Amino acid sequence: MEMTKRLVLHIGSPKTGTTSLQSWLYTNRAPLDQAGVYLPSSIGEPNNRCLAAAFDPGRDLSDAILQSFISNHSLDQDDFDSVRQKILSGFGFEISGVQHDLVVVTSEHLHRLVCSEESVRQLHEFLIQFFDDIQVICWFREQYAMCRSRYFTALKMGQARTFDDFLGSCSQGQHPYDHWRSARMWSSIFGFENFSAYLFPPSPSSSLHADFLLAAGIQNITPEMMQTVQPRNQSFGLLGFMLLRELNLALQDQNLFSVSEKRKLREFVLKHPVSSHGTLHSKDHASRIYEEFSESNTKFGQEYLDLPVNPFELENVGTPSSMSVPFEEIATGFVGALLALKK
Repeated sequence: MEMTKRLVLHIGSPKTGTTSLQSWLYTNRAPLDQAGVYLPSSIGEPNNRCLAAAFDPGRDLSDAILQSFISNHSLDQDDFDSVRQKILSGFGFEISGVQHDLVVVTSEHLHRLVCSEESVRQLHEFLIQFFDDIQVICWFREQYAMCRSRYFTALKMGQARTFDDFLGSCSQGQHPYDHWRSARMWSSIFGFENFSAYLFPPSPSSSLHADFLLAAGIQNITPEMMQTVQPRNQSFGLLGFMLLRELNLALQDQNLFSVSEKRKLREFVLKHPVSSHGTLHSKDHASRIYEEFSESNTKFGQEYLDLPVNPFELENVGTPSSMSVPFEEIATGFVGALLALKK
C-alpha cells in the first residue's frame, strides 16, 4: 500500500478553541483540498471524535457523534469491539485512497480520552501503518481558566455541580490538567521531535487559525484566503451560570419536561442577554490552582517551549457587575416561574 507522507495529529487540549478551529477547517475543506490538505470524513467531522473513541480506555460511546456513527452503520452500541473495529477499518480504507501529501486529524478528545501510556501507544502503532511522518500538535491553557471553561461545558450538558466543587477536581496529577505529564507521555511515544506544544490564547499579534497553519506546516494558504466562521462558544456571565445550574437542578428532579423541552430551555438561558451579567470567578481557587501547578508548569515550559519560567500567567478576571437583586434570587425565581407555568 502506498503510504500517505504526513499526518498532523491535533489533539487539543480541551478548551483551547478546538470547536472553532475544527469548524473553520471543515468549512474551508475545498481550498485546503486544493492546497494538498486532506480532512477525513470516516471518523466524524468537524470533530474527528471517533478515532479517540477507538482508543479510549473508558470505552465511552455516549456522545452524539458516536451515536450517529453507530446508527449509520447499524452497530450494537454495547459491542465496543465491533464499533472500534468499524472505526479503524473505515479510517484505514479511507486513508488508503488518499493522494494528498498531508492529512489533518483533529479532536480534543484524543487528549481527553486517550489518557494512558498504553492507549497512546496503541494509537501510535495503528497510525504508523498509514503514515511515515506523524506530527502531534497541542495547545495548552492555564489550568484555572481551562477548568472554568470546562465548567460551562458541564452545565450545558446538564450537570448541576457547584463551581467550587468542580474546581476541586482541578489538582496536580489530574488529567487533563497536568500539562507536563501529558506532554511527556505523548512525546515519549510519538518522539520528542514529533511533538509540538503551543500556548492558548494566541499572542495579540496572531490568531489560532494562523498559528495552526504554521504549526501544521501548511505554507501555501493563509487565513485571509479562507472563509471565516462565527465563534461557536459565546461569553457567559455569573448570572448565566447560576440560571443554568438552577435549571439543571430543577430538570433533574422533574418529569414535567420532554427532552426537547429541556434542550430548548437550556438554549433560552444560553442565548438570553441577561446571562452575560457578572463574572464567574473564585479568587481563592485561582490562586491555589496557579500555585499548585507552578512547578510542573515551569518544567513544561522549560522542556517543551524553551522558556525558563512558568509560561502561564494567572488569569486577570474583571470585577463582577453589580445588580440591585442578588443573582441567586434571580436564578431561583426564574426557574420557579418556569416550573409554575408548566404545572
